Amino acid sequence: MEITIQTSHVRPSEKLIGFIEGKVQKLEKIFNGALKAKIFLKTENAHKNHNKTVEIMIHSAGKDIFASTRSEKFEIALQKSVAALKSQIRKTKR
Repeated sequence: MEITIQTSHVRPSEKLIGFIEGKVQKLEKIFNGALKAKIFLKTENAHKNHNKTVEIMIHSAGKDIFASTRSEKFEIALQKSVAALKSQIRKTKR
């Protein structure tokens, strides 16, 4: 799967990029036909808690799925978005 990471007002570390790629690659195992994953990271209102947003769009031949989550850390927001995508994938398989 081709993974693209875009950012707004943030410069992700190599560790964060590796974490993102690892989590998103695991989705490919349960979502057959996933061709592309677009991940968008952004920080809004730097003075507030829960200001880190992760949006994930998975493109496939048959259906696209999307999740967006906000948290105090990108890692937590990513995990929540991946969990939401897994739920959507399971619903489409029924």
